[in-house]
Parts: sequence; structure tokens; C-alpha cells
Amino acid sequence: MKTKTKKWNKNINHKKETSELTIESFIDSYGYSENEPVRIECGVTSDYSIFKPHFAQRPLNELRCKKIAKDMKIYGNFSSIQCVREGKHLSVWDGQHVCRAAELAVKPVNYDVYSQVPEFILSIKSSNTKAWTLQRTHNYFLEMGNDTAIEVQDFIDGTSSLFRKSIGLTAALRLLSGVYSNDNYKERKYKVTELASANRIVRCLADISKYVYFVTDSKFVSSFQSVYNCGLYDHSVMKKRLPKSYMQLHNQLKVIDIIIGIENCYNHRSRSGAVDFVAACGLKRK
Repeated sequence: MKTKTKKWNKNINHKKETSELTIESFIDSYGYSENEPVRIECGVTSDYSIFKPHFAQRPLNELRCKKIAKDMKIYGNFSSIQCVREGKHLSVWDGQHVCRAAELAVKPVNYDVYSQVPEFILSIKSSNTKAWTLQRTHNYFLEMGNDTAIEVQDFIDGTSSLFRKSIGLTAALRLLSGVYSNDNYKERKYKVTELASANRIVRCLADISKYVYFVTDSKFVSSFQSVYNCGLYDHSVMKKRLPKSYMQLHNQLKVIDIIIGIENCYNHRSRSGAVDFVAACGLKRK
């Protein structure tokens, strides 16, 4: 197995060649900030054992690797992978499928070594792929010690003792911010702004969960949140009506239908006039 590399000496403004290099690369730190990742080494190797996946990397798609390997056997490997050094290994943070494909095709691996991994790079590069789900993004943020992710997870964990199934991530994000927030969360623009309101809504849902099992479903949570925040909802009224009208509640696909079910439950045999939650939530009946 042969490995050829070229390294950048950080202390002196010149290139230091450690062995014969087949990849021509001019590495200059000019224009980079101190905290910005800089390519400090590039090389080519047929020793696949030196590579390992960076932590929290998305699952490897072996079928995709085989397809890339098939092309490599015909055209060669003209792609490079991005790594950081971790002891004797190179931790791959971008290009894991190319790395595996090169091994399957028995082709050398072209690699670039950086001074550090760009912050949250895995979620940034993978956020639009099907394999990188919202839950996987959340797990990655937790591993990175993100304060917002920890706060969201603490909230979710706190609901586990109140329900058969704890409130899901999408519902939790909406409760804690007041709006649908999945995209903002993936882009790290999300902020917890409605914790007190979220806790009050959870207590209401806990009362309803004594009669129906689906109160933690995302659509039901978001629908109930809209009703709770519309300004007309009184939970003491709902608690009185639930024993006889809980069958009006459901978790249909459309939010407006769920809100109508909540409205029918709330207005059951009302003597003081029916409350129109649909209009109060800014929706129109069919």
C-alpha cells in the first residue's frame, strides 16, 4: 500500500514536501480567518484502513457506493474526500461514499486533510437528503452539545411521564416556538420562545389523554395549539364536556377537521352558545 502526501507548514510561509506528490496543489492560508477550516494536506493512498467515518455521519448507502465503484472501474477515481486527522486515522466528514467506492473498485483514494471540521457541516451538507431526517439532525445537534437541542429534548423527556407516548420532535418544536419550525431548526435559526405556553398546553393535553390515545400526534398537537391560542378556549369548560363528548375528537389528516372535532366536543350540549374555533383560528369551513 502506498500513500503520497503534501503538507502545509503552519509556522513558515512555504510548502513542505514529505514525499513524492502526484497531486499538484498550492496551499495558501491567505484570506482565511483563525477559526476557518484550512486545507493543510492532500494526498493519494490505496491504504483504505486509515479512513474512518466522522462521528454522526449519515448511514452509508452500499448500493450507491457500488454504482460509483462501477463508474470508477471504467473512468478512474477523479473525486477527493475531505478529512481531519485523528491519531493514525483520517476521519471522513465529506465523501464517505466515494471512499467506500474506491475500495470496492480497488482504486486509490484522493483525499484532502483540513485543520478542523466546519461547525455543523454534516447537518448543513445533508439537510436536504432523505437520509438526513429531522430526528437525525436533532440527534447530531445533541451530540454537538447544542443548547437549543438540549432544551428541546428536556421538554420532550418531561412529557414522557404524562402520556403513553411522549410528544414528538415536530410537535415539540411547534409548541416551543408557536409556529411550524422544522426548517428553521435544521438551519439553526430556531429559538425557544413559548416554553410557558407549551407547558400549559401539555397539561391540557394530559387531561384529554385520559379519554383518547392520539393526543401526542403531531397534527392533533398543532391543531389543539391553534385552538388554545385563539383566545376563546377555556380548559375548564373542556374538562366538563370531555366525559360525554370525547368521541367527537379525532386525528384526521386535515387540521381544520381536527379543529372541528375539538369544537364539537367543546360545544356539546352548550347552553350559553356555541364557540366557533374554526373562524377564531382564521380558517373557513367547506
